[in-house]
Amino acid sequence: MNDNEVAFFIGLFGSVHCVGMCGPLALAIPSYQNNRWLIVFEKLLYNFGRIITYSLLGLLIGIIGKQLWIYGLQQGVSILSGVLIIMAGLSRIFKVYLQPIRFFQNP
Repeated sequence: MNDNEVAFFIGLFGSVHCVGMCGPLALAIPSYQNNRWLIVFEKLLYNFGRIITYSLLGLLIGIIGKQLWIYGLQQGVSILSGVLIIMAGLSRIFKVYLQPIRFFQNP
């Protein structure tokens, strides 16, 4: 199985989460239409908009990732993001909170 097939199946099986969790939330959005077909159209329009938005965001992140790979920075960015994720998790476990950095101090 090549990388594209693996990515496809990860996305396909990962979408089960979205159907189970996001689907009911999308259907719970109130509708002010009286006609049943207008309600269905409204829900379909919402979900197609969501699909297009996620697809475009995925394309954008994929392009950025490809550029990082081309310039040889992907491994460094992956290590840095992994370290930041571990630090964020440890800070939550041990209740350590960093003070925000203030760039502009009031005199």
